[in-house]
Amino acid sequence: MNSEPVIRTHDLSVYYGTHRGIKDVNLSVRKGEIFGFLGPNGAGKTTTQRVILDIIHPTKGSATVFGLDSRKDGVAVRKHVSYLPGELSLYPSMVHHNNEYLVAYKLYIFSLKYSRSR
Repeated sequence: MNSEPVIRTHDLSVYYGTHRGIKDVNLSVRKGEIFGFLGPNGAGKTTTQRVILDIIHPTKGSATVFGLDSRKDGVAVRKHVSYLPGELSLYPSMVHHNNEYLVAYKLYIFSLKYSRSR
C-alpha cells in the first residue's frame, strides 16, 4: 500500500472573527483507508471538508489532496472529489433522506450510461 497520504492537513484553522470554526486540525488519510469523520454538531467537520475543497479559506495551516495544495489547486482538487452538502435539498417538500436517495439513484444511472459509452 502506498504510504503517501491522499488527504493531509497541517495545523488547519478557521476563525470567523473571534469565533473558532476549527483549530489546528492535523490528519492524514492514506489510499485504501476507510476514514470516518465523526463529531457533534459544531465540531468543525463541515468546515474542515470545505477548507480541504477550497470552498472556504483557512485562517492558517494547509491541506493537500492527491498531492495538490487545496488553496493553489482548488479547481484541480474538486475535479477529483465529490462533495454533497448536507443542506442540499433538490425538492423542498421531500424529506432529507429521500433527496439523498434521488441523488444516489441519478448518480448510479449516470455511471451506468458513462461506463457503457467508454
